[in-house]
Amino acid sequence: TLKLAQKIAHHLEGQYNVLLTRSSDTLVSAQQRAAFANRNRADLLISLHTHGAKANQGFIIFFEGPTDSPGGRESWHAQPLLRQAKSRKAATELAKTCQEELGLEFLAIPGPAHVLNGTLMPAVVMELIPFSTLRGPHEREKGMDQAAAAISAGIGRYLRTLPPAGATKPVLKKILRQKTKNDI
Repeated sequence: TLKLAQKIAHHLEGQYNVLLTRSSDTLVSAQQRAAFANRNRADLLISLHTHGAKANQGFIIFFEGPTDSPGGRESWHAQPLLRQAKSRKAATELAKTCQEELGLEFLAIPGPAHVLNGTLMPAVVMELIPFSTLRGPHEREKGMDQAAAAISAGIGRYLRTLPPAGATKPVLKKILRQKTKNDI
């Protein structure tokens, strides 16, 4: 997923400051990702993963639905419904754009996603097909390029629904931050 995240970041760099939670093939815990996104005041966190489905099943996009959290601690579970509504919007925009651009079925499904715990911004988990299921290195690279372009378009589509730059800052687990006048 690192290579895909790098491709997505490349697509978005002209419009957004993109921060990746890792730059090499190392493990970053869910808590470290959430802390990184929070520290950078991201507008959106996208956590990329692969699942074992066959290529024709497309992507599945998860986001945390409303839940009750004992103790009222400041975590994803305790966030106002507004963030959950924005996560739903992000998941819906990503699913719709990916479906339109790649011609596969994409779903935006509410559900628990422990990797989103502790995030203080809209966040989604994208479960992608493993690119290793595509035949040959050329097909894998082409599939990854197409997926990166579609995911980037979906991210842009969602981010354009947010207040103007400077009012907020985005994320990609891999973290996106809108450019402000100070960045130019």
